[in-house]
Amino acid sequence: MEIEIDPKIRFLVLYRDAEFSIERIHQITKASVRTLRSWRQRLERGENILNVQEGRGRKKKILEFFRKIQKTVVANPQRASLRASGAKFGLSKTTTGRVFHELGFSHKKVKVKHKLTKEEKNDRVKFCQELLENPDEISESFWADESGLWLSDATKKKIWTLEENVVSSPPVQDVKLNMWAAISSKGATTLYIYKQNFDGTVYCRILEEMRSQMKKLLPRGFYYFHDKHPVHDSIVVEECAKRNNIMLNRLSKQIKRP
Repeated sequence: MEIEIDPKIRFLVLYRDAEFSIERIHQITKASVRTLRSWRQRLERGENILNVQEGRGRKKKILEFFRKIQKTVVANPQRASLRASGAKFGLSKTTTGRVFHELGFSHKKVKVKHKLTKEEKNDRVKFCQELLENPDEISESFWADESGLWLSDATKKKIWTLEENVVSSPPVQDVKLNMWAAISSKGATTLYIYKQNFDGTVYCRILEEMRSQMKKLLPRGFYYFHDKHPVHDSIVVEECAKRNNIMLNRLSKQIKRP
């Protein structure tokens, strides 16, 4: 009789005992990479992934935001992901999912007919035209972005060799590093490296600590451009930018001027 092994137990054996990378575990178990990384993050926080977490009750702020969340989702369902909505309203991804279900929303697959709407394309054209009409703003701007990298994902998948079978050793400790940097016509900031998950608090710390470098490169003041990451639109980031006199601008949107 074939015995079915719990996928979490297989993951623990392969990750902790065999020290396999996430990519290799994915190839063996066929579990999604996102799920495997989520289990890895829980392990790093000291959690027991075999335990089923019990409900902790409804938080007060969930009740306060119910109507506001519902209005936001109805107004723009294409962008109302759990991660984006959670970042906007200061809720965890899990809590946001419970709120969506209680409000009657369901997560359905949509058929994508095109990548950009006509309105979105026009927004990008107008944004570029506006910059071209004000060339000084291009030279007085910083363009910033952030990204993450797992050490196991940075290893080579193929190498040139004369051997028939090639075996590589996984990293002793699989570490995730997050990075932020900004560039301008006068130069770039140093690379800001951090291990925490990217949220409003982390982004505020980056802006506050790196503001001196940006001001040194553009001492007369500067515009700051970043993409449509949900954290960039959070209330805590907007308040932080105001305190530090940083003019935040989202790509393809109308430029904010003092």
